[in-house]
Amino acid sequence: MDTVLVYPITVLDSTGVNGQMVAVSEPVEVGRNNTAQLDLTTLVQTATSLDVQAEVANDLTNWTLLGSADNIEQLGFKMLTADETLTSRYIRYRASLTGTGKAIFTGLLHLSQQG
Repeated sequence: MDTVLVYPITVLDSTGVNGQMVAVSEPVEVGRNNTAQLDLTTLVQTATSLDVQAEVANDLTNWTLLGSADNIEQLGFKMLTADETLTSRYIRYRASLTGTGKAIFTGLLHLSQQG
């Protein structure tokens, strides 16, 4: 059975902050699904750099990169990953904003069973 999760709108704003800002989504249990696709829609991007990674893990501790979109500068849609060999138990996203400015984005996580 296909699963679609809509992530809430995430705001990263570095105003008055020194260093990198990071947002990490709640982990989602993959279940019997073996395909994942993370779609990102950037609504506002004035920051120096916005990077978003899809990560997977079996134990909620040791996260491995599945796919990424680095140095996102434009507004709109970006597909991070489509993986048909997913064997991990959990998936999440990690977003990091570097420099000054703001990024506002949301995403969709599609999980399905193929094969």
